[in-house]
Amino acid sequence: PFIRREKIEAIVSFDEQGVSGHPNHIALHSALVKLRKAGRFPPKLRLLKLQSVPIWRKFIGPLAALEPGAGGLSAFSIDLPLVHRALQAHRSQAVWYRLLFIIFGRYTFANTLRDIE
Repeated sequence: PFIRREKIEAIVSFDEQGVSGHPNHIALHSALVKLRKAGRFPPKLRLLKLQSVPIWRKFIGPLAALEPGAGGLSAFSIDLPLVHRALQAHRSQAVWYRLLFIIFGRYTFANTLRDIE
């Protein structure tokens, strides 16, 4: 399979809540858990999930970088042009309100990743 052939070391996905509650995000998490339990991944493959946060924390923008660590891996960025280019690469995602999310959304600036068990 692709993961073994390309020597993939980690997959980052959504958590059980799907970050935004989107059914596709939740289904992706569930699929990864089922595949792991069925032994379909290499034993050393690390599966990580992006931690969902309450709505009031989703729109604090760069202030998210000031939040105390909540365990897991923390990833920080201030590269707004990079995020904008990533959305442009996926035209279905490049809608006007996503530009607001890039500016005000915490996930642009700070993310917490936890292992999927």
